[in-house]
Amino acid sequence: MKSTPINYMEAVASLEPLEDRKMRKTLTQYTKFQHLTSHPMHKLIASKPKKRLKRTNFTAYALQIHKRLDLPDLKPDAPLQTSIDWPPWSQQSHPEIAKDIDGISTKRSMSKSLLRCVTQDMLKEKYPSDHWIRAFTDGSASEAIRDGGDGSNCPCGASRQDAQHILQDCPQLEEARRKYWLEPREMNQKLYGSALHLGITAEFINSLDLTI
Repeated sequence: MKSTPINYMEAVASLEPLEDRKMRKTLTQYTKFQHLTSHPMHKLIASKPKKRLKRTNFTAYALQIHKRLDLPDLKPDAPLQTSIDWPPWSQQSHPEIAKDIDGISTKRSMSKSLLRCVTQDMLKEKYPSDHWIRAFTDGSASEAIRDGGDGSNCPCGASRQDAQHILQDCPQLEEARRKYWLEPREMNQKLYGSALHLGITAEFINSLDLTI
């Protein structure tokens, strides 16, 4: 039965021998444990290894390497001081998950446009825009945070197909808008007006099979 030629493979790949890497790692960890007085291994390596069993342990192996290579004394000059007492993630509060929105009892009782308006008002109140960064991952925004749209280009050639463009500006939807609004209406009236105006806006969007 042939074994893998580890030594030959290390020589061809110009890798450090496995035994040397093992010794270096052992000495590095041994030195760390000596300096870290609060580590559980600190007391273990400080005690003399017992010689009752014919097997090597971590401490005995580190001392053998030290003696074989004639290295300087392994005793630490001063213990290492940790930068923080507790990891940062242990001091952070758990994220708050909002499952309910004030003003919405059931989705079926309100139109989609009204649900969107109520949700946006809640987001503006609880999550101000200057307290967080909104990142767009669909390629619709420059540098993922500026001039973000909904990720789709309008057939008329505009780079953004947002609510303002659909309800007011798109030339290809001008005829469709006139069917629902006989007179020009402002954007605020279409999105934040009375229930009648919101209903007209919802019917217009549903006729286009779009979500804004």
